[in-house]
Amino acid sequence: MNSRTMMSIAIGVILTVFASLLFYYIIVSSADKFSGLAIVGFLSLLFSLIGYLLYAFVNVHRSVQGFVWGYYIFGFASLFYSVVILKFNIVYLLGLLIMLVVSLILVRWRIGSVQTIRAKGRLN
Repeated sequence: MNSRTMMSIAIGVILTVFASLLFYYIIVSSADKFSGLAIVGFLSLLFSLIGYLLYAFVNVHRSVQGFVWGYYIFGFASLFYSVVILKFNIVYLLGLLIMLVVSLILVRWRIGSVQTIRAKGRLN
Protein backbone atom coordinates (compact mmCIF):
# COMPACT_ATOMS: atom_id res chain seq x y z
CA MET A 1 0.00 0.00 0.00
CA ASN A 2 1.22 3.45 -0.78
CA SER A 3 1.19 6.37 1.64
CA ARG A 4 -1.93 7.99 0.15
CA THR A 5 -3.89 4.81 0.63
CA MET A 6 -2.73 4.46 4.22
CA MET A 7 -3.51 8.13 4.91
CA SER A 8 -7.01 7.82 3.44
CA ILE A 9 -7.76 4.74 5.53
CA ALA A 10 -6.37 6.36 8.69
CA ILE A 11 -8.46 9.49 8.16
CA GLY A 12 -11.55 7.35 7.56
CA VAL A 13 -11.02 5.40 10.77
CA ILE A 14 -10.40 8.57 12.79
CA LEU A 15 -13.53 10.22 11.39
CA THR A 16 -15.58 7.11 12.10
CA VAL A 17 -14.43 7.00 15.72
CA PHE A 18 -15.16 10.73 16.06
CA ALA A 19 -18.64 10.29 14.55
CA SER A 20 -19.37 7.32 16.83
CA LEU A 21 -18.42 9.29 19.93
CA LEU A 22 -20.42 12.29 18.73
CA PHE A 23 -23.48 10.14 18.04
CA TYR A 24 -23.18 8.46 21.43
CA TYR A 25 -22.91 11.82 23.19
CA ILE A 26 -25.94 13.21 21.35
CA ILE A 27 -28.13 10.22 22.16
CA VAL A 28 -27.05 10.02 25.82
CA SER A 29 -27.28 13.76 26.47
CA SER A 30 -30.65 14.37 24.81
CA ALA A 31 -33.67 14.34 27.08
CA ASP A 32 -35.93 13.12 24.30
CA LYS A 33 -34.72 9.98 22.48
CA PHE A 34 -36.74 10.91 19.38
CA SER A 35 -34.91 14.19 18.92
CA GLY A 36 -31.56 12.57 19.72
CA LEU A 37 -32.00 9.89 17.07
CA ALA A 38 -33.34 12.42 14.58
CA ILE A 39 -30.26 14.60 15.08
CA VAL A 40 -27.99 11.58 14.70
CA GLY A 41 -29.82 10.57 11.52
CA PHE A 42 -29.49 14.00 9.95
CA LEU A 43 -25.83 14.26 10.97
CA SER A 44 -25.17 10.85 9.49
CA LEU A 45 -26.78 11.90 6.21
CA LEU A 46 -24.70 15.08 6.30
CA PHE A 47 -21.53 13.01 6.82
CA SER A 48 -22.61 10.85 3.89
CA LEU A 49 -23.00 13.93 1.70
CA ILE A 50 -19.61 15.29 2.78
CA GLY A 51 -18.03 11.90 2.04
CA TYR A 52 -19.69 11.88 -1.35
CA LEU A 53 -18.22 15.29 -2.13
CA LEU A 54 -14.78 14.17 -0.89
CA TYR A 55 -15.02 11.17 -3.21
CA ALA A 56 -13.83 13.42 -6.04
CA PHE A 57 -10.62 14.36 -4.21
CA VAL A 58 -9.20 11.02 -3.03
CA ASN A 59 -7.69 8.10 -4.87
CA VAL A 60 -9.02 5.32 -2.66
CA HIS A 61 -12.59 5.25 -3.93
CA ARG A 62 -13.54 1.90 -2.38
CA SER A 63 -12.87 2.99 1.21
CA VAL A 64 -14.65 6.32 0.77
CA GLN A 65 -17.55 4.60 -0.93
CA GLY A 66 -17.91 2.26 2.05
CA PHE A 67 -18.06 5.14 4.51
CA VAL A 68 -20.55 7.05 2.35
CA TRP A 69 -22.90 4.07 2.09
CA GLY A 70 -22.46 3.27 5.78
CA TYR A 71 -23.42 6.76 6.89
CA TYR A 72 -26.26 6.86 4.35
CA ILE A 73 -27.78 3.60 5.56
CA PHE A 74 -27.22 4.42 9.24
CA GLY A 75 -28.76 7.88 8.78
CA PHE A 76 -31.96 6.63 7.18
CA ALA A 77 -32.17 3.67 9.59
CA SER A 78 -31.98 5.91 12.65
CA LEU A 79 -34.47 8.37 11.14
CA PHE A 80 -36.94 5.62 10.28
CA TYR A 81 -36.50 4.06 13.74
CA SER A 82 -37.14 7.38 15.44
CA VAL A 83 -40.15 8.23 13.27
CA VAL A 84 -41.81 4.82 13.10
CA ILE A 85 -40.95 3.20 16.45
CA LEU A 86 -40.38 6.03 18.94
CA LYS A 87 -42.86 8.65 17.78
CA PHE A 88 -45.12 7.65 14.93
CA ASN A 89 -46.04 10.59 12.76
CA ILE A 90 -47.40 10.06 9.25
CA VAL A 91 -46.20 13.47 8.02
CA TYR A 92 -42.60 12.74 9.09
CA LEU A 93 -42.84 9.26 7.59
CA LEU A 94 -44.04 10.60 4.23
CA GLY A 95 -41.30 13.24 4.26
CA LEU A 96 -38.69 10.56 4.96
CA LEU A 97 -40.02 8.33 2.20
CA ILE A 98 -39.88 11.23 -0.27
CA MET A 99 -36.31 12.04 0.86
CA LEU A 100 -35.32 8.40 0.44
CA VAL A 101 -36.83 8.08 -3.03
CA VAL A 102 -35.29 11.35 -4.25
CA SER A 103 -31.87 10.43 -2.84
CA LEU A 104 -31.99 6.96 -4.41
CA ILE A 105 -32.94 8.48 -7.78
CA LEU A 106 -29.97 10.87 -7.50
CA VAL A 107 -27.66 8.00 -6.49
CA ARG A 108 -28.82 5.93 -9.47
CA TRP A 109 -28.31 8.90 -11.80
CA ARG A 110 -24.79 9.47 -10.46
CA ILE A 111 -23.83 5.79 -10.75
CA GLY A 112 -25.06 5.78 -14.34
CA SER A 113 -23.08 8.89 -15.23
CA VAL A 114 -19.90 7.47 -13.65
CA GLN A 115 -20.34 4.24 -15.60
CA THR A 116 -20.77 6.22 -18.82
CA ILE A 117 -17.60 8.20 -18.13
CA ARG A 118 -15.69 5.01 -17.31
CA ALA A 119 -16.91 3.38 -20.51
CA LYS A 120 -15.55 6.32 -22.49
CA GLY A 121 -12.18 5.92 -20.74
CA ARG A 122 -12.05 9.28 -18.98
CA LEU A 123 -12.12 7.90 -15.44
CA ASN A 124 -9.87 5.22 -14.02
